Amino acid sequence: MDTKLALSRVCRCWNVLARQVLFQYIIIRNGKHALAIADALKDCADSNKLGLSTTRLEIALEGVHIWTEEHTCAVLRIFESCPNLVCFSTAFSTADPSVFQSTRLINALRFHGSLKRVELKTDTEIIEALAEAVPSVQVLWLWPCRRQHTAVVQRTLTFPNLHTLISEYEGGTYMRGLTLPVLRAIRIPHELHMPSLHVEDVKFLDVHNFSRILPTIHRWANLQTITIRYFELTNDVYPWSECIPNTSVECIIIDGLQRDLSTLRLMGYDLSALEEKLKVLSTNLFQLISTFLGLRSLRFLIPCQTMTSVFAGEHLRRIWEKWLEKCDALMIILEASQGLEEFSADEYQVIDPRSLHRKLAWNYPA
Repeated sequence: MDTKLALSRVCRCWNVLARQVLFQYIIIRNGKHALAIADALKDCADSNKLGLSTTRLEIALEGVHIWTEEHTCAVLRIFESCPNLVCFSTAFSTADPSVFQSTRLINALRFHGSLKRVELKTDTEIIEALAEAVPSVQVLWLWPCRRQHTAVVQRTLTFPNLHTLISEYEGGTYMRGLTLPVLRAIRIPHELHMPSLHVEDVKFLDVHNFSRILPTIHRWANLQTITIRYFELTNDVYPWSECIPNTSVECIIIDGLQRDLSTLRLMGYDLSALEEKLKVLSTNLFQLISTFLGLRSLRFLIPCQTMTSVFAGEHLRRIWEKWLEKCDALMIILEASQGLEEFSADEYQVIDPRSLHRKLAWNYPA
């Protein structure tokens, strides 16, 4: 913070630049840091008003902390100095939300009409507080804390403007108590956690156990992108016979490729069990492109390095090669995102079938 203040005072030109860039994103690392930021923004409030440029505020406590009432008040002062906040986040804090009085902080956000995105390490009481204080939030990311309440839902919580929900939160009963009338994109850990929504309006769906959604996929009339986990494609044959061919889905993302079949070998699976899993994989892959008739692109999230056993490599090569040739014949564009940096940036590179199947049959020589 001191460095940012120094840069902002070099000249008028740099002062304007500092307000637009240097203070756009503020991270609070600990209680002492919160006090320093609050004081710095207060000192500049009358002249430079640096807090006006802040659009993202993140509490990212690292390690073990002593958090006091003074620290909470400092964050509240930061809120007052940053009236144009668009995003508030506690998702990357190692401390649970009770440590830094998250519920109280969320209640204070009710005066920030510009707030559109909230990323929270969460619990049931925090979701309730958010619905009361910021019902107009548009993007919500929920990350579970270590200690969760198991309260039963007493009422429906409505987020009338929420169009994107990303949740790793396991509070299934509580999630089903949410009403999201304009939701367009959803990522949840289990289909049983599905909140109340209009499925015909959803365009992006990422859910574990996709096979259980498949028989009702015709109800998702405007669905454009779905994510499927690789290990699900190897577990059991999807109920394809119960599925009406779909023409709305244009993109399928295959995630979890780091969970290679060779891992099963290490877990004690014999060759016959692996062969059966490979047959399941082959069936699901070919049925996938036969069912989603409007498919234009397939995207693969590929780890940087993964070792494959000789057995898995030989058989996987044949499966991937034949399937990717079929995709190419159907003019389906193949794209790959490799490594954490590309994953995080949502970057995909178009890749030819031959290069892709080499990556998918990891480290087995051509």
